[in-house]
Amino acid sequence: MNNKNGFTLTEILLAVMIVGVIGIALAALTTAAVRESGAGRTRLMLRNQISLAMRQLRQDIHESTAATGTGNGLTLSQDKKIGPDHQNTTVTYTYSDNQITRRKGSAASTVWLNNVLNETVGNFVSPRFELYNTGNSPVNSVLRVTLITGVDDGKNIVIKEAVDETFMLPHGFAIKID
Repeated sequence: MNNKNGFTLTEILLAVMIVGVIGIALAALTTAAVRESGAGRTRLMLRNQISLAMRQLRQDIHESTAATGTGNGLTLSQDKKIGPDHQNTTVTYTYSDNQITRRKGSAASTVWLNNVLNETVGNFVSPRFELYNTGNSPVNSVLRVTLITGVDDGKNIVIKEAVDETFMLPHGFAIKID
């Protein structure tokens, strides 16, 4: 009986090939997981950005007494008649250069929302601020805001988030329809 210690060349090549196939599969899975993780972080960032912006708009609407404008802009009039600090001011939202700016009174405009895309998908037009009359009243009573934000993650994959939010306006809130 001949006892040989060690492995044959065929056994070593077979083991190297199996380890190589497993390594390639693990590398592909890791790369896909990293890519999806980055896309998920980007999508979360967009959702947070939209959420904060809509919270600010909701607050401005709550403090307003009238609204005008449609399309790419919106102006909210705020007439605070309470206390000695009686003020009439306006808050204006304006779209240009893939961003929406917010200007309150005579203060400088600030960026309200970045990465806003000017797109039409079916009946969904972004960006859009639209006032609607929902009944027989001569006053608009609904504000609809439609927006799409998006970013390029550096690999030509555009990640988009859309918002289509409707705000019911208080009684007598919006400007009368002519």
